[in-house]
Amino acid sequence: MAIIIIRTIIIYLALLVTMRVLGKRQLGELELSEFVVAALIADLASHPLQDLGIPMINGLVPIFTLFCCEVLITGLSLKSIRLRGFLFGKPSFLIVRGKIDQAEMRKSRFTSEELMQELRSKSCTDISSVEYGILETDGTLNVILFPAERPATAGQLGISTADGGYPSIVINDGRVIDTNLQKLGLDRSWLSAELKRQGKGSEKDIFLMTVNQRREVYLRKGGPAMKKEAIAGAVLALLVALSAWNIYSIDALTDSIGDSLRMSQALADIGDFDSAKTELDKGLRLWLNADGYTHIFLRHPEIDSTTDAFYELQELLLDGGGDGCAAAYDKLRYHLESIRSMEHISIGSVL
Repeated sequence: MAIIIIRTIIIYLALLVTMRVLGKRQLGELELSEFVVAALIADLASHPLQDLGIPMINGLVPIFTLFCCEVLITGLSLKSIRLRGFLFGKPSFLIVRGKIDQAEMRKSRFTSEELMQELRSKSCTDISSVEYGILETDGTLNVILFPAERPATAGQLGISTADGGYPSIVINDGRVIDTNLQKLGLDRSWLSAELKRQGKGSEKDIFLMTVNQRREVYLRKGGPAMKKEAIAGAVLALLVALSAWNIYSIDALTDSIGDSLRMSQALADIGDFDSAKTELDKGLRLWLNADGYTHIFLRHPEIDSTTDAFYELQELLLDGGGDGCAAAYDKLRYHLESIRSMEHISIGSVL
């Protein structure tokens, strides 16, 4: 019972730190990659709590690996428009100036009933009053009404207004989006002149710049810090190093035990069972002395099976060998080889 309580607290704290670092977006609408990470973390966290035979590190390492991958991918997506589009998709304009784009609806697998439901949730019942209906990458539908239809607008008061249109992103984190410039009838020459006029220098210094059809500009200088990504990269590198150290350690342990086992079996084959037991005891001491390491990194049932195989062979040697002696050596050797192979990276161990 105490072990379960301690494990639960450790897993809870690990999840709390992970979700806190990932940010508040995890608590709201999830992007596709965020949903996958949240689902995997929830599943991984439950295994060490349900099965005490699974080492705690087998639950913690995958959680922190997923955390590092999510932070790194999110950070890279801020720097790469193509990667962001591939991972998270792009907003879909289901309604454009009061007309439904049926092709975009089919592409997004969005039914007319779902569209009407989302519009009703926005207190909108007339599609012709919708200037833009945008299906965002998190699955929510944002509705932008025509200026004359917006609450307490100049249109309702009978005052004519100029429509600036939908603001398009032309610079995103230092990268110029040429397609949006072309849609606005602009080019890089205009962009360079506008940046020079505002005294902002190169586009690489701009975090966000939007322009609408009236050429009204919103501009934000500077870019996001990459501290989280650097920490995630360092943690991921540490996990890789830990994995390499684990492979080296298990190889060294099984090789040393294997040497004692081979010597013990050679002595048993010539009938010197006392010397065979002495050599076997050397291997057993190596195994038991590594108890702290093995219980952290190896599955507990496999540890218990290997220990039992040692004692079974020890009893046979005390009784003067017998017909089952060779099989007992093979059984112990099989358990050691299984432990070794499971820690090495291969198709079999991964699958």
